[in-house]
Parts: sequence; structure tokens; C-alpha cells
Amino acid sequence: MSCTSWGLSRCFGATTRQRRRRLYAVALEGSRAKSRRAKQHRDALDKSVRAFFKKKPYRIRVESDLQRGHHIVRLVNTPPRPPSKEWALIIGDCAHAMRSAFDYITWECSYGRGDRRTAYPICRSEREFDGVAKRKLRHLSPRMRAAIKSAQPYHAPNPTLTNLWLIETLDNADKHRLLTVTVSVQHSLDASFALPIGFIGVFNPSPRLFPNVQLKRNAMLAKITTPPYVKMRANFTPAIAFGEGVGFGGRAYAVDSLRDALANLNSLLASFRIVLANDPGAR
Repeated sequence: MSCTSWGLSRCFGATTRQRRRRLYAVALEGSRAKSRRAKQHRDALDKSVRAFFKKKPYRIRVESDLQRGHHIVRLVNTPPRPPSKEWALIIGDCAHAMRSAFDYITWECSYGRGDRRTAYPICRSEREFDGVAKRKLRHLSPRMRAAIKSAQPYHAPNPTLTNLWLIETLDNADKHRLLTVTVSVQHSLDASFALPIGFIGVFNPSPRLFPNVQLKRNAMLAKITTPPYVKMRANFTPAIAFGEGVGFGGRAYAVDSLRDALANLNSLLASFRIVLANDPGAR
């Protein structure tokens, strides 16, 4: 494949080794390979979680006070223990593959000039970024450093709720201990209602859901208020979530969060490839 097909129109004067090195960096093949490995881990987690929930380990009951129109959705059985350790290992591997992909970006963008301090910073403040970038990004071009800076979590209203900070937090935690942050919670709840014969008026149920409640015996999933004598049935979809103690806010659905983080990684990879292809400092 020619250099011009990658947008490196001025690389013909370079040696064969230099051209190969620059093409490799623009393709970000190492980072993309890590992204593909992260997707394999995320898919494995999704498959394992679906297999566990397919056994329908949770049973719920609607406790209704028809005269007052009060309904409580409650878990009535003692569910089996989910394979939390297995899930934690997969989550850790997925997070590490994504975090490694970001570090690969800085190495590949340094065209072999990087050293042991070359790494991708993930920061919650501009001051923190400016401090570490002097060491970690010193071998990158100004344009590439600016691109990495523009994608930092501190640009968001709450940096700890960003996909990048999720990856950073999970990877750091997994380096030192087995992640014990997966709990089973409800992902969604569906309700159907049977109105009494001759009902006249506006039917407007008032739900109060408790999605962060851990699924264990007698756990209350929802309180719903309706007009008197309205009967109700309910179904719910379970999920696994990270606990509040992991360091990036309240509970977040694990499979969904990893999917969003992976999509964010791939989007940034595509953006960085465009920056590199048009970066005069890379030629």
C-alpha cells in the first residue's frame, strides 16, 4: 500500500524503515488489536451474564392494596449466588486491554522514540494533565498532544462519570486486588394494569423505582400508586452493576458501561488516525 493512501504525502523521501514505522503508527494497529481483544472480553462477559439470567434465578411478587391503590414489587426468593469472581476477572481483563490500547497510542505516535515514561495520561483536571504530559507525551508532536488533551475527562461536567475515567479506575483497581464490585440489580421493570369495570377518569400511575437495590430476598424493587381497584402485574430485567465504592459515582450497569467505553475508545482511535495522517510533525 502506498504512503499516499494513508495521507502521508511527504514520506517518500524517508527510508524504508521510516516509512514502515510511520504507516504502522498511522494505522495504530497495536491499539486496534488491543481494542479487538477488549471486545472479546466484553462479549464473553455478556454471554456469561445472559446464561446466568436465562435460568430465571429471580422471582418477584406484586403486593397490592387495591382499596388504596398501592402496589409493591418485591423479590420473594433467595437467588443463587452469581459467578461474581468470574465476572470480575473478565471485567478486569477487558478494562486492562482498553487501558493498554490508550498507552499503545502514545507509543505508536512517538514513532519508536518513546521511553519507559511514554504513556497515555487520563486526568481529572487540566493542571494535572499539564504536569504529567511533560513526561508522558514529550516524544509526541504538538498536534497529537493537543488531540489527547482535548479528549481528557476533565472537559466533562463530572469527569468521574466519563468512559475514560471508568477504564482508568477499573484498571487501577484490578492491578492490586480482585474486583468485587459486581452486584445484581434491576435493569428495567415492565408493568401491566387491569382497570376496574366502569372506570372513568385519567389513568396515570405514579411509579417509584429502586434500580440500585441489590437483588436479594425481600428486596423492594418498586412502589407504584394507581387509582383504587386497579390490578397490576410486573416483570423485570436483571443486570449486573458496579458498586458505588469503585470510585466513579453510583451504580453503573457493567455490560452497558464496558460497551460504551469500548465505543468511545474506537471513536478516539479513528480521530487520532486522522490527526496523524495530517500531522506535519509526523513527517
